[in-house]
Amino acid sequence: MKRDLGVILVHGAFMGEWVWEFVRPALLNYGLRVYTPTLSAAGKGGAMPGIGSSQVDLGTHILEVTRLIESMALDQVVLVGHSYAGLVITGVAERLLKRVTGLVYLDAVVPFFGGSLIDSFDPLRRHDVLRTLADSVADGRWFPDDPQKMLRNFGMHSGPLFDWALERLSGQAIKSVVEKLPSDIMKSVSDIPKYYVYFSDKKGYETFHQSEMLTKNNSSFIYSEIFAGHCAQLTHPYDVAVRIAGITAHVSVGW
Repeated sequence: MKRDLGVILVHGAFMGEWVWEFVRPALLNYGLRVYTPTLSAAGKGGAMPGIGSSQVDLGTHILEVTRLIESMALDQVVLVGHSYAGLVITGVAERLLKRVTGLVYLDAVVPFFGGSLIDSFDPLRRHDVLRTLADSVADGRWFPDDPQKMLRNFGMHSGPLFDWALERLSGQAIKSVVEKLPSDIMKSVSDIPKYYVYFSDKKGYETFHQSEMLTKNNSSFIYSEIFAGHCAQLTHPYDVAVRIAGITAHVSVGW
């Protein structure tokens, strides 16, 4: 494994860099350079200078990760996106084709047809989310209706870890979930090795079923599963770290 390979872990909606708290140390032990940015208007991350939460969109998040790669002078980087961040890492890869050596979608949305996070939901869930967005607070962020229910749907159970995660949940910039990527964006990143890791213990609560189905038998992706809920990086951090480390090793020896 190349020790100068950078790995950027990008969190999903309502979360921050804290969601990688237990994965990051394990990856560092593999000799990897690991970065865990908090996207603007999420967690404790402040918006970019001069930009308020109501102005933060998907493009803002893409730009933040792009600038991180450039500022750290990373010439070889594997982008790992969880959930919503599948959109972010795809957008970053389109901008930095020569630097991104691998895309890892952890139970994430894959923008096969472009679009937004909202577009990836089934019609009923999309309707519910749009209703929630209409009722959101004035600072331009979307908050989960029932945070405890959301964490349970994501495979977490009552206890210290549940409480720890609950107190760290935050809002998500509304514009970031409605802004669309170009319909042909996957063609732009077609030469980059891509991996989809499906968290399969959903117990009836699917997140991005279409993405999972379209990658499962797709020669453009290497597909694998971890038997865990949507927040496996919290509930099964060792399994997630081993999978990411294995993927970086695969990227290092060639697609």
